[in-house]
Amino acid sequence: MKLIDKIKQLEFQESDLDTLLADLSFSIDELKRQDDLEEQKKWMDKINALRDHYLTLYWCSYLGYLKDITDEKYQKSEELFGSIDAKYNHLVYSYFDFLDKHKEDKGLNSFLPPRTFALAENQMRLSSDDNIELIKREKELCRAYRKLIVGTYSSFNGEKVNANKLMKYYKNKDSKVRKKAYDKRFEILTKISSELANIADELIHIRNEMAHQLGLSNYKEYGFIKMNRLGYDEKDLILFKRNIKKYFVPLLKQLAEHQCQRLQIDKIDYYDEKYLFSDGNASVDLSLKELLEKLKGIFKELDAEIYHLFIKMEKEGLIDLEDRDTKSAGGLSTYLPDYQMPTFIKKYLGVEENITSISHEFGHCTQLFLSKDKKYHENRWPTFDICEIHSTSMELFIYPYLDIIFKENISKYCISHLTSLIDLVVKMCAIDEFNSCLYEHPSYSHHERNELWKKIYAEYYPHHQYKHEYYESGIMWQSDLNRIDDPFYAIDYSLDAICAFSFYQKSLENKESAFDLFLDFCKEGGDISLKEIIEKYQLLSPFEEKDIHDLCAFLEQEIKKSSMKLER
Repeated sequence: MKLIDKIKQLEFQESDLDTLLADLSFSIDELKRQDDLEEQKKWMDKINALRDHYLTLYWCSYLGYLKDITDEKYQKSEELFGSIDAKYNHLVYSYFDFLDKHKEDKGLNSFLPPRTFALAENQMRLSSDDNIELIKREKELCRAYRKLIVGTYSSFNGEKVNANKLMKYYKNKDSKVRKKAYDKRFEILTKISSELANIADELIHIRNEMAHQLGLSNYKEYGFIKMNRLGYDEKDLILFKRNIKKYFVPLLKQLAEHQCQRLQIDKIDYYDEKYLFSDGNASVDLSLKELLEKLKGIFKELDAEIYHLFIKMEKEGLIDLEDRDTKSAGGLSTYLPDYQMPTFIKKYLGVEENITSISHEFGHCTQLFLSKDKKYHENRWPTFDICEIHSTSMELFIYPYLDIIFKENISKYCISHLTSLIDLVVKMCAIDEFNSCLYEHPSYSHHERNELWKKIYAEYYPHHQYKHEYYESGIMWQSDLNRIDDPFYAIDYSLDAICAFSFYQKSLENKESAFDLFLDFCKEGGDISLKEIIEKYQLLSPFEEKDIHDLCAFLEQEIKKSSMKLER
């Protein structure tokens, strides 16, 4: 039986989860009674085995829901986890309390890295009985938001579409088709704008209340703790965003000017954004089955171990790329500790971004698999400010092998991909700045929030001056599903892209040694911090202005090289 079939047979019963939480509570109490190191290890192993089982069930439920948001089984299981997840986290905080109180014990320090104790001390700051019901409501609102965007349909070109299914038309050679697709997306999102705004409003107030219960000023401060930003502070992020405006924003504007020249137009309009070449972008003329075979060939050339991982994941049904109407948008990778296997889902729409997103999710899976032998959760999982280095690096490592997919259009793909990564760095900084303001000013009206977005967007995208009521309304920010669940995760994509570009630079010097270094990095799991990784692996630092400046010069040259190849 395939692993995916075993997962589908899982049942999520409230009584079973109550028993699991009771066992976890008992085990933590027993741990706190022990003075002997061997007894402490025994109970820690028991605690973390229970945590692994809970997280396996949690992720299997969430993945089942994302695969089909209309499935009643997973709707109910998500409601169940939404009602008890805060209780589970509260127990984990109690375990962290033990670690924090014993951080000086030589015995525990002999087998737990310092990072574990630092994470425990940090996360304990979020412990509060008063937040259990608030967290439950937060999860309900996030589900409602996602369901509204994914479940709102219209018709386009004779087919039933939601906002995300229109993506495949954005690079059509006919500008009229592109414009109609964008306009249909805007029509769908505008239709549900008021409902989305109301959900967002309640989310902002609930999250700020969660922060206030802990004596914090707002959810922005809460988010900094939740994301485990250790070793740097808010001032570092402000300087980082300032340097992105200083160097990346002008570079992005310059790339837009080059795009205008290629398309022989005076300025880019909203429906031209993703259409980079006058004779069309690089295309993926492959069925899903054909694409998977091509990717196997790429990963086989790249590294034997990750090739076998990809084969095993496919064989066990742990890669879900089918395009289904009721499947949620976006991608997700996670690790199922009971099975010691990673898994990911994404929609394959037959567009060039799918190559990026599939390699991106598999980058996460590579790290999770290579860290699987680490004993405890905190040691396997990197913090969020590190996770996207693995995924973005994988996107870049496959460049030399992509000619088997794009053939003579490989230079088009490289230009498009590097441009999109530069755009991602800029966009995620804009989103972080916006969300920071949202939670600092919870009393803003819907109109004031929209005006705030327009102001921040204009600072990061001064070359976008689109005359369309959707942009002029300022509701663009509402459509970003991934940032609803974790609003302060956005900046990590920007931070980590800087580090990932370092691996890309190293690969141009020696791709084999660079990838070996990358695999060593993946094996670190969660044992070291972002700044420690930057130093140990000699990566560009997002916190150094000179590194940002030099990186922009490098990226400009790389795109120029690909453009010259294209002109031959």
